[in-house]
Amino acid sequence: MTNFKTLPASHYRKTLLAPTVTVEGFEFRLSLRFDKKENLLEARYQGAENVWLTSLCYLIEGKNFLELKKITTSSLFEAFKDDQDFLECFEDLQSKVMHPSFELLHLALDTYKGNLRSYKDHSKVVCRCSGATEEDIVAVIHESTSLNELSLKSKAGLGCRSCIKQLEKYFARQKARRFKEKTNATWIEEIQNHLALFHLSGLEIKSFSNGILTLHFGSKLSQREEEDLTLKLQDHFEALDPDLSVLLAFSFAQAL
Repeated sequence: MTNFKTLPASHYRKTLLAPTVTVEGFEFRLSLRFDKKENLLEARYQGAENVWLTSLCYLIEGKNFLELKKITTSSLFEAFKDDQDFLECFEDLQSKVMHPSFELLHLALDTYKGNLRSYKDHSKVVCRCSGATEEDIVAVIHESTSLNELSLKSKAGLGCRSCIKQLEKYFARQKARRFKEKTNATWIEEIQNHLALFHLSGLEIKSFSNGILTLHFGSKLSQREEEDLTLKLQDHFEALDPDLSVLLAFSFAQAL
């Protein structure tokens, strides 16, 4: 059995001749060389000696592209779970939200497929195991009917599952994305028509954005009357869309 701490770092920590793809970040450079069948022939890194990059290069060599896309911290655990030195270090790996070795690997795979991602300007990474970003999740959230389907489509939450809570928040906001499917002009026209059914003069649309409707009301109201009117408006607009939130704005305020 190969020992985690005795892997030949000098073998993996050097320049790779004729790499297929090279990426940089976190003060490291990772280079990969694929054959024509997308099998990884060699993996090398440059920078300070790093036990995680060394073990990652050792782990991924010989795998094809599809297998590499599934590599997570769990893959390392399976490879070295009988190694006590690894288990002691693995606790430190699990405590980190973002780990350079896996970030660089996923960046290299994306770059290899032409899906360039800049670490200076990129969508927030939600799943550190797969590298799935907020953009990846938003792209498939509307076609996902369950949290499990969202996870499978976005590749988030399939590794250590520490991002599941965050994924649940995205899924809970799924309905809110429907407000982006119509223009604000269309929504305002529908709201105006619905407002006419309320039979209350003095109500005007002040703003509408991301499902939040702010109505202007020019009459004087007590706090109790304001609360009652807001609740009635909220109930009224639920018939148009249950996800609409209604706020009131006043030119005149009077506390009675």
